[in-house]
Amino acid sequence: MAMAKEIMGGSLIQRSSFVSSSKVFLNPSFQKKQNHFSVNPLVVPLEKTRLVRLRKVVRGPVAAISEDLVKPVPVAVPADKADKGDKFKVRAVVTVRNKNKEDLKDKIVKHLDAITDKIGMNVVLQLVSTEIDPKTKAPKKSNEAILKDWSKKSNVKAERVNYTAEFMLNSSFGVPGAILVTNNHQKEFFLETITVEGFAGDPVHFFCNSWVQSRKDHPGKRIFFSNKPYLPSETPAGLRSLREKELRDTRGDGKGVRKLSDRIYDFDVYNDLGNPDRGIEFARPTLGGEKIPFPRRCRTGRLPSDTDMHAESRVEKPLPISRSKHVVTPPVDATTNWLWQLAKAHVCSNDAGVHQLVNHWLRTHASLEPFILAAHRQMSAMHPIFKLLDPHMRYTLEINGLARQSLINADGVIESCFTPGRYSMEISAAAYKSSWRFDMENLPADLIRRGVAVPDPTQPHGLKLLIEDYPYATDGLLIWSATENWVRTYVNYYYPESSLICNDNELQAWYSESVNVGHSDLRHKSWWPTLANADDLVSILTTLIWLASAQHAALNFGQYPYGGYVPNRPPLMRRLIPEENDPEYASFLADPQKYFLSALPSVLQTTKFMAVVDTLSTHSPDEEYLGERQQPSTWTGDTEVVEAFYQFSAEIQQIEKEIERRNLDASLRNRCGAGVLPYELLAPSSGPGVTCRGVPNSVSI
Repeated sequence: MAMAKEIMGGSLIQRSSFVSSSKVFLNPSFQKKQNHFSVNPLVVPLEKTRLVRLRKVVRGPVAAISEDLVKPVPVAVPADKADKGDKFKVRAVVTVRNKNKEDLKDKIVKHLDAITDKIGMNVVLQLVSTEIDPKTKAPKKSNEAILKDWSKKSNVKAERVNYTAEFMLNSSFGVPGAILVTNNHQKEFFLETITVEGFAGDPVHFFCNSWVQSRKDHPGKRIFFSNKPYLPSETPAGLRSLREKELRDTRGDGKGVRKLSDRIYDFDVYNDLGNPDRGIEFARPTLGGEKIPFPRRCRTGRLPSDTDMHAESRVEKPLPISRSKHVVTPPVDATTNWLWQLAKAHVCSNDAGVHQLVNHWLRTHASLEPFILAAHRQMSAMHPIFKLLDPHMRYTLEINGLARQSLINADGVIESCFTPGRYSMEISAAAYKSSWRFDMENLPADLIRRGVAVPDPTQPHGLKLLIEDYPYATDGLLIWSATENWVRTYVNYYYPESSLICNDNELQAWYSESVNVGHSDLRHKSWWPTLANADDLVSILTTLIWLASAQHAALNFGQYPYGGYVPNRPPLMRRLIPEENDPEYASFLADPQKYFLSALPSVLQTTKFMAVVDTLSTHSPDEEYLGERQQPSTWTGDTEVVEAFYQFSAEIQQIEKEIERRNLDASLRNRCGAGVLPYELLAPSSGPGVTCRGVPNSVSI
């Protein structure tokens, strides 16, 4: 088995868990012992492991399949009719084990597989007989059959899900001794068992208990043999070649770099523990050999490090990416019109990256996390400010952790779907260093900073919009004002005097740690607000609640409705805008439309991106929206505060009605009219799913 590095010290595969990763092949056997499973892996060196907990072996619900598994299946015809070419049907019942816990990346890819399954990228099975075809001198094989209902059952939550496939066999087929499995999905799945019914006698069982990799990672068909054992000399003629092939493939040839999806068992010394390229202090001696005897490990075959030819490299070095984004002016003829279309597409792709990495990730997810961490560390759960912030911190730490694993990580979804690629997080960091300011993150200050409003103390919100029909601003200011009023009432109730704020050790420690530790790289900036009186506290808290609720909602939940049609707003471009001296310029002139389409993301990239933004734009059924709280009448023991919260909730409901009224106002052409999508991103309530509306209390997706 080829993997990238060994199990790290102390990382043991426990009996109640099994490894689940697209980068790992275990091929374990599960043994039932008392009330749990134990795992006896054959060879278990791992590249990157994540343990997925298995529940106790209590046979829970299995997904209902589309056909009755126990109804009779036609059996093989009598031998005297075999020469007439009669056919009969057999059915395979395939049991796939779901992961007990899926991260965000798993859900996205699972959703993608459900979509692509509908267009023919299926799981395919083929039976192999124990007999040889006398005409071809090759093993008898059935027709290929697809696994049914994968897309329909993609969201089933049962521990095990049953699928079926049907085969039409010649009556002379014999008994199947092997089955070939091809996974045309993007993601691995854990295949537990296959039972083939319809032959004379008992069903034929295949106990697989193995991950089946995607064909893109493992191009060959996966071979599983039935549960009938054979000594080598007793192997039926139809299975001999498969048996030999499986062994050859498993042994490997001792050459080349092993891919993460390879199932190859080979030997090597422990020359991969150190990383001398990081510095001499990270060098480690080779374990295994005359000098330091040690058991061998599974060979991975990575290239040697730059500084020590005997040490295997640990990290793949990324290749540099060159760019050239030149000035394009408005069109004057047909040729420049196509160049203009390309230029607009490139601008959209760049803007999509800025939206995701700066406005979305940095300004909501990342900037809020230090305040949430410090709140849990420094304020008691009984602290009134903690109680105020509690619903606005829900799930954020968890979703940020998942994002670091699957979205913003190296070669993650963001890097693979957006133009900045491997420089994605550097762009986010550059924006944090150069332009992020907490004092500018409140809505009025942000609108003024962006040049769409000017200060005006005579106006209700202290500013005048320069674009009056600006739905985000006009709706947002209503929510900002209602939130600010609620927070002010709350703060004034608990802090009637400024001295109470200054002397609140927990409160001051929370804010101090948020700034000086959580945002330590910018802690010396003069623009940080002080926390000395009620106005300071109201401003800080309102800003945090705004960012967690309405700002994140406006940035996140419209991604699929507004950007899901990739030709209109591509997240990346694969070809540059050609100039006259470029080799590609001739092909551009010959067929500019073809060139434009080839510059857009590929079908696979497009499908992946659509699946991602569809997931990110989805409200969960247990979403909690602005103006709502769990136990709304008892979340605090202060009845005056409960009453104030009910008033806030009522005001939020009125804002929703006002937004509905505005969306029907024909004079507001940016939100009402033929072909104009009503602006509902800041409409507070929503049902589950992709609705392009709804303001959850927190950054929960």
